[in-house]
Amino acid sequence: MFPFKLHRNTRTAWSLIVVTLLLAGGVVTTMHYAGAFTSVPEARIAYAGFDGNDYEIFTVNPDGSDLVQVTNNDVDDWGATWSPDHSQLAFRSMRTGNSAIYTMNADGTDIERITPDYLYVGSPTYQATLTWSPDGTHIAYSANHSGNWDIYKSAVNYRAHERLTSHPANDLHPDWSVNDEIIFNSDREGRLEIFTIDADGTNLQREWAHTGEAFTIMVPRWSPDGTSYLVFKNYDTVEADIFLINSNGEMSQLTIGAGIDRVPTFSPDGTHIVFRSERDGDSDIYTMNLRTGDVLPLTNDNNTNMSPDW
Repeated sequence: MFPFKLHRNTRTAWSLIVVTLLLAGGVVTTMHYAGAFTSVPEARIAYAGFDGNDYEIFTVNPDGSDLVQVTNNDVDDWGATWSPDHSQLAFRSMRTGNSAIYTMNADGTDIERITPDYLYVGSPTYQATLTWSPDGTHIAYSANHSGNWDIYKSAVNYRAHERLTSHPANDLHPDWSVNDEIIFNSDREGRLEIFTIDADGTNLQREWAHTGEAFTIMVPRWSPDGTSYLVFKNYDTVEADIFLINSNGEMSQLTIGAGIDRVPTFSPDGTHIVFRSERDGDSDIYTMNLRTGDVLPLTNDNNTNMSPDW
């Protein structure tokens, strides 16, 4: 260990010093990585909040600071979803008299409609999800045409539209993974289950099959690396909890207790989730640290806040 001869006692002293320094370095390194894991990600959170007249889009820092109202008009805007680089939001709106999907910059400027008139994309009471392709060029969504809900995608810039599913059942709540795979809910087997398709609408696979239990698995949302997904398990009209399902189909419960916890989404780094909950008597937005299990309220008012995205 030493390139020259030392007295035995001196060697022992130096060895203790070296070990102490190594241990100290290890503690510092552990604290650094633990801090990185438990710190709140910097990306802003978007959600829809009732401003007293209608629903509008808000964004806020994960610690609840710097709340910004992004839209401000006399119609409902809701369901905002971040683009992959967080420079834009896609959202649903009634601003032309019928529901449609729009994009805008993160500050609310440059609003553009991307869905055609013949598609109905829901209302604030029916919170269907939106999802961007990994490269930010397309948006997938569920829409109703002639009484049937299917999965569609639209190009963000040149307004081309494609129907990805075509089935008499309802196909709902798509989410697009980094692996170019779209996961969604469908009741094509009788009850809501989870399916996947490739981004071109091919290769339909049943991801999670219902086995007769008295609950419904809803709104699957991919992890950032596309290896697992979040859902909420809806037991009845007064209780729902959030679960994580891994690549083997194993289900881990993340929230528990009375109340409705639903529509969860991962933070961009996968260390936290954001979700809607009625646990305090009204509808607010909460975050959870997946390492510690700590749950913190992001909003705390008497209004209905819903459809968060991180």
